[in-house]
Amino acid sequence: MPETAPPAKKPQQIVLIGGAMRSGTTAIHRALCTAQNSNPYIAESWFLHGIMDLFRSSLSRYDLGLADQFGDRKNFIELMKFNIQYYFNIVSAKYGDPDVLIFKHPALTRHFIEIGEMFPQVRFLVVVRDPRDVIASMKEVSEKHRQDGIASLHSNLTTTADFCGQYGSYYGALLRNPGKLANRLTFVRYEDVMSAPQESIAKIGAIFGANYVAGDIAQFNEQHASSSYLNKDERLKDPFSRAFWSDMYTKELSSEKIGRYRASLAPAEIEEIESRLGAIGKQFRYWS
Repeated sequence: MPETAPPAKKPQQIVLIGGAMRSGTTAIHRALCTAQNSNPYIAESWFLHGIMDLFRSSLSRYDLGLADQFGDRKNFIELMKFNIQYYFNIVSAKYGDPDVLIFKHPALTRHFIEIGEMFPQVRFLVVVRDPRDVIASMKEVSEKHRQDGIASLHSNLTTTADFCGQYGSYYGALLRNPGKLANRLTFVRYEDVMSAPQESIAKIGAIFGANYVAGDIAQFNEQHASSSYLNKDERLKDPFSRAFWSDMYTKELSSEKIGRYRASLAPAEIEEIESRLGAIGKQFRYWS
C-alpha cells in the first residue's frame, strides 16, 4: 500500500496584542503565552514599535526625504515589510517556530491598521480597560517619571484632559475604521478576563489556534514567562521601565485591581473622564 502523506502543518498564526498603556496588556499577554503551542512570554516588541514609528514618519515626508532614493513608495514599503518579516522569523526560530507567535506593545495599537495592510495573515487583539482605572495608573507612572527626572511622553501628561487624550489615542483609528481589519481584530475587556481568566483566555486563544492546559492559564509560571521583563529586580534597575512595574505581573490573575480608581481619583476627575471619554466608556459598557 502507498504510504500516507503526513498532514500539512497549518501556517503559523502571528498575533499582535495592543491596548492603552496600563490597560492590562502585560497580564493578558503573559496568560496567552502559557499556550502549549505558542512562544513563552517575551518582552514588549520595542523593535516593531520603533520600526513602525520610522515607517509612519518616513511616509509623512517621503517626497522630500526618500523619493530620490527609493523612487516609488512601494519600494520603501517592501523594504520595511522585509525587515519586519525578518524580525518575525528570528523570534519564531528562537522559540522553535511555534504554531502561534505572540507579540505585544501598547504603542503598536496605533499602527495596527498599517501592519494589517502589510501583513494580511496577522491577527490583532486589543485590550480595553475602564478608562478611570487606566488613567489612575497613568497618573502614577507620570508622577514617578517626573520624580526620577525622566523626560518622557508620560512625564509631560499633567491634566485630566492630557490623560484622556492619551487614552483615546490608542483606540481612535481602530474605532473610526472598524472595517479596516475586518475579522482579524478582536477586542477584549480586561475586567472580563480577570474575572474569569481560564475561560476567557481559552476562548481568546481558540481564535488564534492556541491550546491550553486550564490550570496553567491564571498562574505565574517561570517556564512560560522567563523573560527578564518580568524580573522585578531587573526592571527596577532601569530608570524608564521601573515606573511601569506592577507586582501583579508575577501573581495569579485576579480581579483585585478592578475599580481601583475610586481610591485615587477625585470626584471631579472621574466626572471629567466620563465626559471626555463618554463614547468609549459607553461602547465598552463602563457607564451608561
